[in-house]
Amino acid sequence: MPDSPIHAVLLYGPEGSGKTTLADLISQSWLCKTPSEGGACGACQACQAFSRARCADYQRIVPVGPSNWIKSSAIYPVPNDDDHRCVPVTQYFRTAPLGSRNKVVAFEDADRMNASAANALLKTLEEPPRYARLVLTTRHLGRILPTIQSRCLGVLCEMPSAEQIDRMLPDLSEAHRTFAHRSPAIASVMRANPEAFGPLLDFAALLPGRPRTHALTATEEFLTHAARVEKAMNAGARFANTKALEILGEALAVRTALGAARTQAVVEAHRRIVGNGNPSVVLDGLFSAILAESP
Repeated sequence: MPDSPIHAVLLYGPEGSGKTTLADLISQSWLCKTPSEGGACGACQACQAFSRARCADYQRIVPVGPSNWIKSSAIYPVPNDDDHRCVPVTQYFRTAPLGSRNKVVAFEDADRMNASAANALLKTLEEPPRYARLVLTTRHLGRILPTIQSRCLGVLCEMPSAEQIDRMLPDLSEAHRTFAHRSPAIASVMRANPEAFGPLLDFAALLPGRPRTHALTATEEFLTHAARVEKAMNAGARFANTKALEILGEALAVRTALGAARTQAVVEAHRRIVGNGNPSVVLDGLFSAILAESP
């Protein structure tokens, strides 16, 4: 984007569809001193700083804290609230870039902005400084304010077809293909970390045959597996819990005769954890429901 008038891009699509990778490419192109139609040069000072994660003209904002929100303190200064440990966007854009062509702020999971943060960001999107650029990513486009959507270039990131995955990862196992939901990135992580995902699949296979008295123990075991997923995917605990739940639900559906009520229990648990429910409480209820008909 060497001379593009676009100042904000909203990338949306399912998990694993390449939104973060594309966001990085766009960000680097905006930072680059000598970009071309093909993107960043990769050699200038700005590109080198970005590749080393040391670019002063770029910052990434992600949901934080137990609530997993992007709060208003990420957009404007809030006394005694430094959860994000970043320069608030309004302050960040007050000064011109130091060694890059533009200043770039990337929002990961932009749908996790609370109402005050979203409304505050809208003001920046409406009247940005000439050097200000923003990249937003989300899996849930419907949760982004229409007024924010209208001020960004929206780009749908789609999952590759099964044939494309086979070309990219020809030696991928059927299990990895199934549980990664056609995401090459997730499939690659699963394949590279069998110690994290293998035990989770074994847990799912054995779960329906366990006695109902094992419900609380199952919660503890599941959280242990989710912690391994968190480390393997370099993600937050809430994301890891929901990803482990997705894999659990898929594995139960594929490998067991899980009834509709139990399947719905997994879906409901996933929804509640995404909505900031307490994982231990939600999972205790889930495994109690799954094992309710066990001997």
